[in-house]
Amino acid sequence: MKVELFYSPGCTQCDGARTQLKAAALQRFPQVQWCECNVLEALDRAVEL
Repeated sequence: MKVELFYSPGCTQCDGARTQLKAAALQRFPQVQWCECNVLEALDRAVEL
């Protein structure tokens, strides 16, 4: 399984959520492929999905 998480740098809500989501995903699916994408740097990728 692959998880791509898009976040906005400087967003305080994103920081807390990223940490919690990654921990939960890794606990449930130890082999998960985790990728964090800065939405400002990967806007084309975000739109593509």
